Amino acid sequence: MSKTNYYHGTSIELSKKIIIENRFKPSKGDRHWLGDGVYFYEEEFYAYNWLIYEYKKKFGKKLYDKNKINKDYNILSANFNISKERIFKLSEKAEHKILFDITMEETIKKSKYSKRFDQVTFPEGVILNIMFKEMRYNSNFDLIVAIFTRRKSNYGNAVLRLNYIPEKQLCVVNNNIIENIKEFDFKNKVSQYMRLINRLDYKYFKKSEVNSSNTYNSKRNKNIY
Repeated sequence: MSKTNYYHGTSIELSKKIIIENRFKPSKGDRHWLGDGVYFYEEEFYAYNWLIYEYKKKFGKKLYDKNKINKDYNILSANFNISKERIFKLSEKAEHKILFDITMEETIKKSKYSKRFDQVTFPEGVILNIMFKEMRYNSNFDLIVAIFTRRKSNYGNAVLRLNYIPEKQLCVVNNNIIENIKEFDFKNKVSQYMRLINRLDYKYFKKSEVNSSNTYNSKRNKNIY
């Protein structure tokens, strides 16, 4: 897995510090999707999408200034030196997901964790922090990989099993596996990224088209029967 590049979006100041120190500072807290760790994306444009998210959070939800993002933010690439056995594959390995489910079932029963659940929107980070810190899963695994689904059920009445866009996130719980940290030149690819980003929440069918289709099918069925 060491030859593959993974991508991390951050501020320009932090990116310089990371390169100088040759080390990332882990994000910590139950609110993070996969718990404590250093987060990467498999696809470059998701790292850029994260930069947009951070920029809008700071300056306003409706604002987007490509030049300011290019100036104030950066994308780093890195490789992971890790064996397959050390990867906790939440979305790709049934055994790992079942272990997660069992832990969640048992955790819900314990009142001492209820406050932690109340403080977050999604409980995955709580469960994974319990697994990797309190249950010592970090002794056997260095990396958590999960695929989150975006833009589900936006195809009107069309029944598709692939009715989503995957967002693959990687959470490094052992900083020592990260290698070859360097700046990634993303600025010439922004137009390409934006074409992809604009499709993330794209509505394939407009409501009017769906309603029109339903009305037509309703009338057609009445005529048939």
